[in-house]
Amino acid sequence: MTSVTRTLSYRPELDGIRALAVLSVIFYHFDLPPFRGGYIGVDIFFVISGYLITGLIRQQLETGSFSFRNFYVRRFRRLIPASITVILGTSLLAGALFSSEMLAEHGKLSVASALSLANRELYFSSGYFDADAVTKPLLHMWSLSVEEQFYLVWPALLVLALRFLGHRTSAVLIAALSVVTAVACVYYTQSRPPAAFYLTPLRMFEFGIGALLLWLPLRLEERWGRISGLVGLAGLLLMACLLTAESTFPGTNAVWVALLSAALIHGSRSGAVHRLLRHPVAVFTGLISYSLYLVHWPVFVFYRFIVERPLTGVDRLALLALTVGLSLALYTWVERPFRVGSRASRRPAHLALVGVLYMTVLGSGVTAMRTHGFPERTRVAGTLPPTSADLQAIQDEACHEGAEPLVTCSSAADRAPTLYVWGDSHALHLNLGLVQARPARNVKVLYKSACVPLWGVSDLPYPRSRASRRECAQHNVEALTFLKGLPPTTIVLAARWKNYLNTPARERIGVAALKELVTDLQARGHQVLVVGNVIEPGTEVINCLRSPDTRLTPRSRCRPFETMQQRSAAINVALGALEPTFLDPTPLFCVPECRVALGQTLLFRDGHHLSDEGSSMVAQAIVRALQPPLATPGQ
Repeated sequence: MTSVTRTLSYRPELDGIRALAVLSVIFYHFDLPPFRGGYIGVDIFFVISGYLITGLIRQQLETGSFSFRNFYVRRFRRLIPASITVILGTSLLAGALFSSEMLAEHGKLSVASALSLANRELYFSSGYFDADAVTKPLLHMWSLSVEEQFYLVWPALLVLALRFLGHRTSAVLIAALSVVTAVACVYYTQSRPPAAFYLTPLRMFEFGIGALLLWLPLRLEERWGRISGLVGLAGLLLMACLLTAESTFPGTNAVWVALLSAALIHGSRSGAVHRLLRHPVAVFTGLISYSLYLVHWPVFVFYRFIVERPLTGVDRLALLALTVGLSLALYTWVERPFRVGSRASRRPAHLALVGVLYMTVLGSGVTAMRTHGFPERTRVAGTLPPTSADLQAIQDEACHEGAEPLVTCSSAADRAPTLYVWGDSHALHLNLGLVQARPARNVKVLYKSACVPLWGVSDLPYPRSRASRRECAQHNVEALTFLKGLPPTTIVLAARWKNYLNTPARERIGVAALKELVTDLQARGHQVLVVGNVIEPGTEVINCLRSPDTRLTPRSRCRPFETMQQRSAAINVALGALEPTFLDPTPLFCVPECRVALGQTLLFRDGHHLSDEGSSMVAQAIVRALQPPLATPGQ
């Protein structure tokens, strides 16, 4: 049998590979060892889809039975009823439990998910590995959107290629497309990581690599299949265990995952790998893998939101049980009836119900966006909690564009002397408090996002691209040159230090560099103060405090996780080596129990940025630490 006449009948071992893919993702999301890089399961799914969809279309073209209408009807019945059910279910829960900001964001993402545009929406809003990812029940829909977009373009491309170019040239075309998109993905992983992660054109190589398996001669599989299967399985397990959220991805790592997935598919027809993948448990898990994937992430998000604490081993077992139970229900009552095509699922009433659910999702999502998340739901004792946008607007009022190119904020250009604040967004959020604490001074902020104010060590790791790190390095050179050229003044350094000095080695380098920097500035007559990391309650805690106060989700549960406090405290202990030029803000918030609000007044506007009230607290401490020079503005 040649590659041209190869047919695609049902292969249980492919369901076994689906089981590997979905369990990798679930174990990663539930933080179950050892799959720290289990997110590669999505990439395995992409390769399987490329293989199966290309094989199906090619086989039907050869028999003359291919129809675009039938293809898209099958895709609709396979994907939409189950996904729209999950989107609607998450929307109902979000409407009952989430804060107005969270609900408005969820509404936007639910509409995008229903329209197969979730990946595009997330590209413009947040990263897959960002801290606030755990507040988005539909975050995982990005991959489904990528698949659905692939289904929109691939059939037409493949039909045209096979009909007008022939089989051999079609394979060359797919190979060329795969190489080009793989190179582009590697490039954009370095320059624009969100684009490489979310956008379909930069993921096409994974589908293409799966498709190219159909052009390999069967004799190659018969001769080398057992070896390629073992290499593929071992390689994927190794990558799932060794990669982490901090690893560069997709990039070359995704290329390796795609090649190993193809090797596993290629060698899954025989040998030990074949027997393992055809195990009844593996096959059944693969059969319900779509429902498992759809259900697992919303279960995790809502469970964590309700308990509002670090998850224990018992919690993770409960998550697995809930995921399996709800997945079986979704598979039995929604996915399978529509996918298999029973008469019941073809009845106009049942198809109309799917249409009604679809329109309900779109309508509720648009309404949530237009009403800004129904804020009246969150009113407590007659008071609406302020949103992040409200608190940001208050801080923006004190921020005026400075005359100097490097100055992001200037309180008033005609006031002197000047207080300079240099750093990332944790420097910027001090501006309002300092302006209020010392109105006679001109507060100027030299700010760059996610850029640690250290000259010479600006390449400290942070989840940004290399281009961003180069820009940070250039900004720091310019900022330090500017500050060194000033007459004696007061300079405050502030940053989210724990994100940069996040290993013992980087901690040593960073603290040593700060000592050198402070000494250098002091030698030029400047008064310098380094402000430590504020405690970080986390996005979940702040959203919790803004959410409806219900029996299931009382606001009394909304407290910072101990691990968050410990991470901030640990870096401040290390920075204590800079005393007396160091201010630890932790005692301002932890007395001894850490607080993120005073009554109904929030001290943070989001998971780690101060509100106007929190900024004022820290600013007062800065003024005290800098006395007497800062206390005598006429000096």
